[in-house]
Amino acid sequence: MKLLDSNIIIYSGKLSYSYLRSLITDPESVVSIITIMETLGYHKITDDEKLYLQSVYQLVSSVPISTEIVSNVISIRQQKKVSLGDAIIAATAIIYDCTLYTHNIKDFADIEGLKIIDPIL
Repeated sequence: MKLLDSNIIIYSGKLSYSYLRSLITDPESVVSIITIMETLGYHKITDDEKLYLQSVYQLVSSVPISTEIVSNVISIRQQKKVSLGDAIIAATAIIYDCTLYTHNIKDFADIEGLKIIDPIL
C-alpha cells in the first residue's frame, strides 16, 4: 500500500503537479486520518482548496489512528525529535506496511522500519 502524506495531497491540487493525481486514484493509496485533519483544518484554506480536498477524500480511503499506532508514535517520539503529526504518519505507514509518499523526506529520516518515496520529480 501507499500512504500519501499531506504535502502530496496539497501538491496534487496544483496544475504543475497534476501528475500526482494518479496516486490519488490508485486503489493501493490511503491517507491517515491525521492528513485529513491537517489539510482541511488549515486556517487559510480557500473555498476552492476545500472543495478539491473534499473530492480527494471521497476517492482515497483513510485509516484511523489505532492503539497500535499510538504505541508506535510514542516509541518513535522517544527515539527522535519529530512532530506529533509526522510521528502519526510514520507509525501508520509502519503498522500498515505502507510506503510513505512524501516530499518531506528529511522530516522522516532515520525512522526505523519506514519506507519512503518522494514522487515529486
